[in-house]
Amino acid sequence: MMRRILAFAASLFAGIALGCSAAVGDPNYGFETGDFTGWTVAGDAFAVSGELRYDTIRYYLPGGDRHARGSDPGTGTLTSTPFTLSSGWISFLLSGGATGGVHVAVVDADTGAELVRTGNPFYDAPDITETYQRVNLDLSAWIGRTLAVVVTDGSPEDHLNFDDFTVDDEAAHLEHAVETNIRMGLDTYDDMIKAADIYIKLNAWKTPASARFLFHVTGETGWINDPNGFTYFGDKIHLFYQHNPYQTVWGPMHWGHVTSDDFIRWTYHEVALAPEHDYETVGAFSGSAIAFGGKLYLVYTGASDGRQVQAVASSTDGFRFTKYAGNPVIGEGLLPQNASVADFRDPKVWEKDGTVYMIVSNRNATNQYSKLLLYKTTNMTDWSYAGRIFQNGGNYQSKLGIMFECPDLVTLGDKDVIIVSPQAVPGHQNGDGNVYIVGNLNYRTGAFENWNFEDVATIDAGFDFYAPQTMKMPDGRSIMVAWMQSWNRRPIYAGTGIAGALTIPREIWLVGNKLYQAPIREIANYHANATIDTIPVSAGGSVHDDRLDGIFQDLSIAFTPGAGKTGVTVFDDGSDNGMKIWYEDGRVWLDRYGVTAGQYAATDFHNLTSVECPLVDGKVELRIILDRYSCELFVAEGYKTITATALPNAMQTQVLLYSEGPTVFDVEQYDIVF
Repeated sequence: MMRRILAFAASLFAGIALGCSAAVGDPNYGFETGDFTGWTVAGDAFAVSGELRYDTIRYYLPGGDRHARGSDPGTGTLTSTPFTLSSGWISFLLSGGATGGVHVAVVDADTGAELVRTGNPFYDAPDITETYQRVNLDLSAWIGRTLAVVVTDGSPEDHLNFDDFTVDDEAAHLEHAVETNIRMGLDTYDDMIKAADIYIKLNAWKTPASARFLFHVTGETGWINDPNGFTYFGDKIHLFYQHNPYQTVWGPMHWGHVTSDDFIRWTYHEVALAPEHDYETVGAFSGSAIAFGGKLYLVYTGASDGRQVQAVASSTDGFRFTKYAGNPVIGEGLLPQNASVADFRDPKVWEKDGTVYMIVSNRNATNQYSKLLLYKTTNMTDWSYAGRIFQNGGNYQSKLGIMFECPDLVTLGDKDVIIVSPQAVPGHQNGDGNVYIVGNLNYRTGAFENWNFEDVATIDAGFDFYAPQTMKMPDGRSIMVAWMQSWNRRPIYAGTGIAGALTIPREIWLVGNKLYQAPIREIANYHANATIDTIPVSAGGSVHDDRLDGIFQDLSIAFTPGAGKTGVTVFDDGSDNGMKIWYEDGRVWLDRYGVTAGQYAATDFHNLTSVECPLVDGKVELRIILDRYSCELFVAEGYKTITATALPNAMQTQVLLYSEGPTVFDVEQYDIVF
């Protein structure tokens, strides 16, 4: 019954708080001293622990940084310092306690008589086991008596974890009554960030590590889309993302947050933004981040019904953000003529000569097309309009669609590059595209100059690449990451409990006016089990070499092209049924239908794509990054890329080389191992 209640409650879980009131009496009733000061200990059942997780993705959720953790097969008791009851309630956190052999009792401190006893009334495996639940006891019959709490573990086969004992006044009791329901997913509260954070921690375990990407960013739960706030601050790489933690579909947009030291291993943090105010009732939409004046600023779109405005939030530590009280900082009053406040979104900010600039997309008020606007500030709160960077229109629609989304501007050498995702591109396999435009931004007029429509090109030709965002590293590298998905189809692995991921971060640079990309170089730190060899394949034949098998790998192949198809099948099941990549007549092709589990229509339009492939020293050169549900293909040393998600079955772990003519493959392959 409890599991059914929790499943229903998930849909109602819109806000919670886990604040605990200060304990009356001994300040170590929450074990924050790191020892049992203030408690009497008998036996070997209990130890003060600072562990916050009880497996890789499941959380204790104690009241602070320490808690009293029970152990098997230990037995014993834990007795509090006596307290005089001045109000009618006490409260504490319990977890564990599957049997009746462990319990908490309230005793008369003078006589030792037991007055009240409880086990963990909420224990319900597998949903509620080691995660703390709030227990409130009505002791109004003993007001004025001197009492003590005794935690007892009398079972070598069971244990009880205990924390955050408080003697409550009426206000604290009301708060704890709400928290009891919050921890079960049955109540709401005003603090939407804490609500989302605790919901994530209560539910992330339901998608086990064996069903997750290894090194690509996803949500711990639920849905993600656009990367946001990609920046470097406080000696950490920060990456945020659009996030609905509650469901595997787009919903009320929060900002999830991860950090890394190397772009490969990511640490999850508290949700950074939630839709809390009138100007963001639909969501805290996409935006960016900047380190400025010793703070990390998040600049984002607040979306409400029929209105999109720009807002800021700041942090001194990079983890807890305060929204500016004067938000929105850019609204209708700062829009130029022929600008609609209904489609005004996705700000990207950068600093130049002490001034912070913003590029942001806006739909025209009089037609369906959009433009990119420029704003500037010197203090992050007072912004002024600085010009129209770029104007879309019907003459550009073949490449630039209708409405721009997620604009970015990055300087590469002596050129500026606009990166943007246009919606409704005619004939595009994803409906919406991703392009780059090379030119120069005139900061005096706000206009983008020296660009050529013929040079406007797709960034990634795959089925799963949208809303890329860039950042600059202290070493001078420009890094790009994108949403590894598209809007015209559901994430193929959404049945796992997570939906949406971000690409591997990519180093980007220009060669002439061509944008090149390469997987972040730090991936080499996770290379293991190298296979560097030449592998011959006879005409019309194929070779399966089990040294190359795997779903977490960095695989490079090179070969001299001949007549017909020559290539590799990854995520193969041993019968040439997987994701096929091949070279033929100057192009590299990718067909992903064999790893879609029938979820996508069996048509070339939804599964087949190709790019031009110049030769490198007379050879076709391909690099393939695999991570459980994804393939990222880099062609001709980054000249072109193709990104595609997949849903391989348990048998689809092999790599097959094949050729219609005799071919010798130069192979360099590494497993990615953490």
